Amino acid sequence: MRTNNKSYYDILQIKGDCYFKLRQYNDASQVYMSIIPLYKENGLAKFNLGLCYILLGNKKNGITQLNNAYQYFEEKKDNEKISLIKSILNSLN
Repeated sequence: MRTNNKSYYDILQIKGDCYFKLRQYNDASQVYMSIIPLYKENGLAKFNLGLCYILLGNKKNGITQLNNAYQYFEEKKDNEKISLIKSILNSLN
């Protein structure tokens, strides 16, 4: 079930970001995974989840999520995020 409750989305995103900054990547990944099915505007959650996977040693799933985020930001024409994702993906090869 998707929702448009921006406040709830913001709270989840901040919670995930806090875990990420504390290097609690497993906890952060759980929060980001909970965002993806709930919100159409979930490119940042996909990006952050990809980073968590990579930092947890799961390169395959990390690349998958970064590619999902890339597609999202390409649709939004967010060139800054596209460039960042390309750089990260290139560094993983």
